[in-house]
Amino acid sequence: MKCIIIRKWVMVVLDLKLNLLHYKVGVEGEAVAITTDGKYLYVAGCEGRGWRVEKRRLDDLSLIKVYKSNPTEGGFTVYGIDVNPVTGRIWVVGKGYWTTWRIEVLNSDLELVALRRSLERTIANSITFDDEGNAYVIGYDSIVKYNKEANELKRKILLWNILHKGLWVNGKLYVIGSEIVKGLHRYAVYIFDEELRLIDRVILGTYTDVRSSWSDLCHDDRGIYLCGWEYALKPPDSKWVICSISLN
Repeated sequence: MKCIIIRKWVMVVLDLKLNLLHYKVGVEGEAVAITTDGKYLYVAGCEGRGWRVEKRRLDDLSLIKVYKSNPTEGGFTVYGIDVNPVTGRIWVVGKGYWTTWRIEVLNSDLELVALRRSLERTIANSITFDDEGNAYVIGYDSIVKYNKEANELKRKILLWNILHKGLWVNGKLYVIGSEIVKGLHRYAVYIFDEELRLIDRVILGTYTDVRSSWSDLCHDDRGIYLCGWEYALKPPDSKWVICSISLN
């Protein structure tokens, strides 16, 4: 007997005591990233071989509108979504089929405003914004700064580094990733200014013989919080890792 596994979008709303308030099952595919402008919820992911962005109500997750991106052009993958705090436009980042680096900018009605794509061999992993509405897109080995109209301003290449996520906090760009130290991937946190000049760099990790990778990050008024995993080679062992960096 053949077993067929079908993935579908799933969205839930919980209260502060983790009681289930709403549960929605969507289309076949994978919901990857989520953000809000304070009025609506925007969910990005994949449906079939294309991108899909949904606009939903915050109170009950009811669907308002759907945007689909080039579903017949090839395999597309979404990695991040965020709302520009100055323009209110939604930026979606990821990879395309022929164009690996892909950015789509939508208005609040999910209409395409701008498209940026590149044949570079990298992936747009995440996006964050500064207080003036400039966007910082974090790629596999690079950081690209765009203005509010999605025009490129600056580019920073970090050879031998693997970048995952970025976050703009208190006038600085925090980027999590890993770099190869003595043949192994080690946790790394990079701090840049608005000109993409490196201010500080911290290498973390508890094992001496380990492969590691960050997964995500968030912040509050006191610090930045990062989560990831470590896999020790000798002896074989793996674990979650959660770190905090003070903003003071």
